[in-house]
Amino acid sequence: MSGLPAPSRSTFEETWTSAAPYLSKPLAAAGAIVPVNYGFEIKSAQQTGESIPKLNITALKRGFLAAPLAGAAIGTQMISQEAIERVLKSKQSDTQSYSAKLMSSAVVGVSSSPAYIVLNGHFLNMSPKKSLMQSSLRQVAAISGRETCFVLSLSLSTPIADQMKKLLGNRTEIETSAAFVSGAMGSIAGHGFDTWLTCDQKKVPIESLRNLARGSLVKAISTGLFAVLYDSIQNFLDPKSY
Repeated sequence: MSGLPAPSRSTFEETWTSAAPYLSKPLAAAGAIVPVNYGFEIKSAQQTGESIPKLNITALKRGFLAAPLAGAAIGTQMISQEAIERVLKSKQSDTQSYSAKLMSSAVVGVSSSPAYIVLNGHFLNMSPKKSLMQSSLRQVAAISGRETCFVLSLSLSTPIADQMKKLLGNRTEIETSAAFVSGAMGSIAGHGFDTWLTCDQKKVPIESLRNLARGSLVKAISTGLFAVLYDSIQNFLDPKSY
């Protein structure tokens, strides 16, 4: 008895080529957050002065629970940023492309703030409902500043890699190093905003400017690793790689 013919490889490739621009970024973000979720929970504990969470089965499960939150927030943000950049660049000269990237990051950071309030609340072991109910304009402002730095760090990894390739050669490890460095540097640049957001969500006062740096090292490492994983997964999902 003959069954239905299996889809040909060319049919699958055509379907994925059409879907990849919309799905690859959310999928890459969802996959990249799983192994580094624990690092972000550590930084949140350091920012609020709480004890470091234990690394156990529950902590590993929370990484998978973060996947849909990160996929929805980060993936949608990156797609929206690219769309806004295209509109702004069409009205600007090439020399103004950096300002277009900066403006789009700030605008998208504000529009995606509810998703990021939920995601950061997850690192604090807060439910989505509780995170949204306790949201404030201060948190929106903090997210806008933080995500401007974060999105720029990810979107700048490719040109940084290109410059490093010119100097050191076209190798995969160069791209990996560039992604980690840009992610870590972006994290450090926006860390004060992240501490402001985290402490506001937990109602913890910031007693001095020095407190804004708490958790910066572990967050920089976690964000750098996230950037590497994000780029790797997205390259794997790129139809051009097949």
